[in-house]
Amino acid sequence: MTTDDPNYIVIDIETVPSPRAMAYYATKRYDPPKNYKDPAKIEAYVQEARDEDAMKAALKWWTGQIVCIGLKSHKGNWLPQTWAGPNERELLCNLFDLLDREPLPRLIGKSADTFDKPYIIGRALSLNLGLPRALRPYRELEDVDHIFGLSARHDQKGRLADYAFGIGAPMKKGHGTDVAVWFHEAQAGDEKAWEKITNYCAGDVDITHLMLKRFLTPYRKA
Repeated sequence: MTTDDPNYIVIDIETVPSPRAMAYYATKRYDPPKNYKDPAKIEAYVQEARDEDAMKAALKWWTGQIVCIGLKSHKGNWLPQTWAGPNERELLCNLFDLLDREPLPRLIGKSADTFDKPYIIGRALSLNLGLPRALRPYRELEDVDHIFGLSARHDQKGRLADYAFGIGAPMKKGHGTDVAVWFHEAQAGDEKAWEKITNYCAGDVDITHLMLKRFLTPYRKA
């Protein structure tokens, strides 16, 4: 193994629901089937959907948090490391400090490409930590979803509303389906409807830009 070979670092993370998870589900829009008319039936549908989501809160970066990180260097140039605790920022700083000290670090693990690495990236964006070079993609970004990897499968790709909640940005001003409603209102002479459409579009641009800004910020040791 030469000095130019990548230093493979085996990684695994453990995650739990974050304290903010229930606030996310309280604001998430759940649309029942169109043939549902009974308010009680609609409420039951929404609650069931919310409960199903809540059971998976630990699996998405915008509703979960990291409580343990395990690492092992394939080169064996340092002892295996495992950190656990409630301070997620400290756990991630430990990881990022280590990655920044390593030449050519490459993280590898079971589902690391679709879960561990994109989850870590999402949590770093949420905490506004910046990112070490080891967590950056090897090609230019063309879509904000590419922040979470280029695999055909994206465990941590979500809706823009999910991203907004995860990074603490102002929430979206409506839903994509609202645009058609506002357009018809505008066609009927309601000039304020155009303002709703422009505000909605500008809000999406702001959320996407903040995601990009945080992703492009390099990690700096505190």
